[in-house]
Amino acid sequence: MRGPKGVSSARPSRILPDFSESGCSTAPAAEAQSSWPHGAWVAGTADRLLSLRGSSEWVAPSSDTRASGVAGIEIRAAGSAAVQAARIGARPTTLRGAIAGALLGVLGLGGLASLAVPPALAATQAPRVERRGELFESSDAAKKPGPRELDRILMLGMNLTASVEAEAMRRGGDEVLLIDPTTSTNGFVVYGSRKYDLSRMDEGEALGRALGLDPARARLLATVFERRDIKARDELARLAIAFAESENGTRVFGRLVLSGHSMGDNISGTDNGEIRLHDVETLAEIFPRAAAGIEDVKLAACETGSQANHSRLFEYFRNLRTSTAFDGRGALAKGGGAQDLARWARATRGRIDRLDRNYARGLWRGNNISVHTRARGFETHRPALALPEALAAYEDDRADVEAYSQRGAENSAWTTKVRLTAHYDAIQALLRCVNIPANLKASIEAARDHVVRLRHEKEIVVAFVRNFSADLKSAYDDLGATVPKLEQMTRRARIEHIQTLERVSTSASISETTRRFIERMRATLIEMTPEAVPFDWI
Repeated sequence: MRGPKGVSSARPSRILPDFSESGCSTAPAAEAQSSWPHGAWVAGTADRLLSLRGSSEWVAPSSDTRASGVAGIEIRAAGSAAVQAARIGARPTTLRGAIAGALLGVLGLGGLASLAVPPALAATQAPRVERRGELFESSDAAKKPGPRELDRILMLGMNLTASVEAEAMRRGGDEVLLIDPTTSTNGFVVYGSRKYDLSRMDEGEALGRALGLDPARARLLATVFERRDIKARDELARLAIAFAESENGTRVFGRLVLSGHSMGDNISGTDNGEIRLHDVETLAEIFPRAAAGIEDVKLAACETGSQANHSRLFEYFRNLRTSTAFDGRGALAKGGGAQDLARWARATRGRIDRLDRNYARGLWRGNNISVHTRARGFETHRPALALPEALAAYEDDRADVEAYSQRGAENSAWTTKVRLTAHYDAIQALLRCVNIPANLKASIEAARDHVVRLRHEKEIVVAFVRNFSADLKSAYDDLGATVPKLEQMTRRARIEHIQTLERVSTSASISETTRRFIERMRATLIEMTPEAVPFDWI
């Protein structure tokens, strides 16, 4: 595994931001009025067909399994097509009524049958299929998205336990296309018969062209890959491939799940890089018809359930009906997370405009669920704080946390995660304020990221020692010393040790390579900058 690049030796004057002159308003936050694009469905053939999605009138098909044709992606279907029939035209009552109408026509009772079958069925032109706000022409009626297609789930899981969550949904009868790290290729993806090197911009563009994109959108797709860590690019590429299939109608997805760790606006996996919600937004822009097909989204990750995140989802996916996420800590896959997803999958079958937030009641952290629906807007378990109140709670511990970050603590008991976790919760509460100014939000997000790294300092030190063991030995050999057990030191002891190395490294006998490595140690183990500490280390 390669270590982080581009570490700067510059030490910031303040690790955490100072808001004494932020100029943010102290007026209480007004009650937010949520809004979202409603979209529209044209009454007609497709609408009548889609309205039966997930209903008891559909005959349950038998189970089968098939490959997707994309390396690293497996799809298990709930079954091959069985009986699919619907009465089209006048508002249907039951499928049996439609069949009865057809039989009456066969028996010659056309007067009655004609009431059930509109003239549109006799038209000779290719059927017009309205799907999620996009119009398609098709000469093959079998290509229309059927009920089970629009219940199909596309799941991106950044953790190894994603397969547990996917299987929980499959056992309930749902069809899930899972993209997860078990077949991660870290830097390349295979599509068709070609292997694409995602470390190169031109290769990312070539993949976009292979997916049928025009040059501008192909370049935008390559930019999505370029802005993320190499370890997350293959997951992003496979997600793009799935979006492309939905875009051209090869395989339509009506539901989307993003699963992993999160601080609020990202989805990451242990030692697997991270993607940002902004990346999903860009994919929705590149593949607008695929995005228009998504009706239900689930963010199975901690701290992703803010009102702002839900509103963003309704902007990305203009025909979205429900979004669900954890407004606070989420559940691990084997600690209730898989059960939560299985319940969510059952609750969101069919075309729904309402979703009870209590669907996960009784599960570990099930009360932390927040939802946003067309019918009822945003709902969560926690009361919203006014901006001044949230900012005051954040300021309570800010100075102590900053002091600990820069110097460590004299009292080792302070280093327990309880204090840092309380401060982290205050940060998240502040970020949930819907009227937080943009400049303040950016500073608070930087503070959040740093506090997360402080909370997971031990994991960062272990990862640093593992990834740079050879560099450590070389540097300490140059210094005439033995590599210490850095992971066993307190933060204060580690800071003082690195400061000693910095003084010793001024000697002319010490190589420039060793000096640069000591700068890396400061950036990684003291300042813990985003450039030096990959998020997947924690």
